Amino acid sequence: MSPLVWLQNLCSKGQPKKGDELILTLQEQIKAWRKANHKMGWNITPDEFDMPDALPKLTDEDRRKGFIGTALFYGFGDDGEGHAEPVLSGRLAWEYACKRRKGKTWQCEYVDFNKPEDIRLRPGASVRPKGFYLAKIQPGDRFMNLTVSQLRKRFGINTGCGPEGFQFLAITHAHFAEIGHSMENTVKLR
Repeated sequence: MSPLVWLQNLCSKGQPKKGDELILTLQEQIKAWRKANHKMGWNITPDEFDMPDALPKLTDEDRRKGFIGTALFYGFGDDGEGHAEPVLSGRLAWEYACKRRKGKTWQCEYVDFNKPEDIRLRPGASVRPKGFYLAKIQPGDRFMNLTVSQLRKRFGINTGCGPEGFQFLAITHAHFAEIGHSMENTVKLR
């Protein structure tokens, strides 16, 4: 079982959504981020929550490529070069999932935030910006039969879900785990 599939199972809560409700509105995602920020004391400032009223619409080309919507993510920390620290961004979402699920989480041997050398962006992956950013989500159904090597060659400017996978399933879209989608996600950073 891939780490994102077990994370999907771990974070499942609530009723599954259907159709256009799979990806929540920007307002619903901001509300989820505010709740997590309050619960975890992350100190995301109120000004950072000021956003446009709606998520950008997907193009026909985006839909042909398998993207299902756009989600809101947050880049925590600094990697020393002015970008977010992806391991920290994933770890904080994981800690929120553990706190929200009150000890009902299973720790996968491949997700050990005390070994950040095992959790890193792939070489050539897009850097993550600090603060809030939007990324298009693709469940990855069309990549299920590819090897990791084959998938990496197809990514191009896109990237796999790094910290975004944890944030998507633990913070903004916990309902997604209920629908049985493969979460071998690809994200396209804006």
